[in-house]
Amino acid sequence: MKALPRWLQALLSIVALLLILLIASRFSEKAPIYAEGSISISPQLAAKAEEQRNLFIVVFDQNSPGPMPYGALRVQLDAAPHGTFHHFILTRENLSVMAGKQNGELDKMRIKARLSSSGFIGQNSQGDLYGEITDISLAAQGLHIVIDKARE
Repeated sequence: MKALPRWLQALLSIVALLLILLIASRFSEKAPIYAEGSISISPQLAAKAEEQRNLFIVVFDQNSPGPMPYGALRVQLDAAPHGTFHHFILTRENLSVMAGKQNGELDKMRIKARLSSSGFIGQNSQGDLYGEITDISLAAQGLHIVIDKARE
């Protein structure tokens, strides 16, 4: 039996590798999306946000009686927020989940977007701008959070 030409061997190897990668990508575990959406700032607060560059997206278990969040994502903004200024996708990989909450299952969420003047994740402090949405199901998409409140 005659050996295949080298170019044909190389082509078959490449095709086999691409087929393996395609099959592996179909069966690989994908990170679940907690939520996806956008954040905007109300025109009335836009002037107060000129110096704000620290955005926190905080997820709360709506059914939990405690004030502790489920997790949070910190985003460093490059420019002052105007209009719709940030698109978010919250996943297991980018959401910092609080200790003891990693295995907890979320049924309904409350999501708060906060522009922090201090840069610290804690509760709202003077000068912070925020907005929130409630009654969010896991994997919800197309959400929109309006930052329309100020902590004076």
